[in-house]
Amino acid sequence: SVLAGSVNIGTTSANFIGAPTGTGAITVTSTASVTGYIAGIYATSANVVSIQNNTIGSINIAGAGLNPEARGFTFHGINTAGGGQFTVSSNTIGSTTTPHSIAVGSASTTTGVCTFNGISNAATGVHSITGNTTQNCTAYGTAASVFNGIINSGGTGTLNITVNNIISGTNTGTGAFIGITNSAVVATLNINDNIIRNHTKTAATGTFTAISNTGAVTTAININNNQLGNADGGLVTFTAANSGALTGIGNTGGAPSAALSIQGNDIRGIVHSVAGSSVHTYITNTAAAATLTQNISNNTFTNLVVNTTGSVTFLTISNALPLNGVQTVDNNRIVTAFSKTGAGGTVTLCSSTGTSAPVSANYTQQQ
Repeated sequence: SVLAGSVNIGTTSANFIGAPTGTGAITVTSTASVTGYIAGIYATSANVVSIQNNTIGSINIAGAGLNPEARGFTFHGINTAGGGQFTVSSNTIGSTTTPHSIAVGSASTTTGVCTFNGISNAATGVHSITGNTTQNCTAYGTAASVFNGIINSGGTGTLNITVNNIISGTNTGTGAFIGITNSAVVATLNINDNIIRNHTKTAATGTFTAISNTGAVTTAININNNQLGNADGGLVTFTAANSGALTGIGNTGGAPSAALSIQGNDIRGIVHSVAGSSVHTYITNTAAAATLTQNISNNTFTNLVVNTTGSVTFLTISNALPLNGVQTVDNNRIVTAFSKTGAGGTVTLCSSTGTSAPVSANYTQQQ
């Protein structure tokens, strides 16, 4: 726990909180009737803080005492706050080899709300989250339990959330599963070159979103070259008849001065082990304030076989262009094949429903 100052955590010699393999190196039990807060590393500062090379894993969290199954917990692998400049890089949260390395709640008994946050930032200074791995972590509970790989709500200037691996997460509750999400208003947002794969959702309800931006970013929004599933494993498996909406990449924020780029991303491996009714939207731009330019190009959808009765939309854009705006939608491709095995719903390849720019604008669209 760091409450002030300029601090290096793990930059010279890595810290191990718990263990890199196994389960239960740290066991937390609580009799509290309210949701408990647990963190591997917590830092709040107005200065410069570097959190690098640390491993946080082999942690079990469960209720105790009267009605232990009703206990809910919030766990943060790394939690940062304050007004300082933070670098969070090359950390491992969970384990690259042991399933359920970090277990928030108990598999068979927890009915309370459990929240897992791999990396959570609310610091308002310059922030960088790069090269981290969150793997084999689980949010248990039959209630609205939530899984967040990386959740960011602060920052200024350029925010980099790049080259991170979010792998083999599990959410057994009815709450949301989110790989990466940003709500901060920064000048430039880069969510690039991340890998999100091999996730499991076991409840019949609850949404799944791989990447989301809701922040009114002012200069540039870059969501490029992310692998939502790859040759080593698909994006997500639903083990129950899930009805929650699935979104691959969703942008609902941006200022009229910003340039939006969603390019070079690949989506593959969406498995409904039991036929579901989820509505799938693979890439969506629905920001209330239309960005000045929008380039949604060169994305691939690789050999998807989706067992859902809900509708499937590959690309959807619903906001208008401002004066002199340019929209480019080009060279997006289905690779190998696409199959929707659940009867019902519609399949839409590209939908652009925003009103056209004013007559005096320079409006172009390529598809």
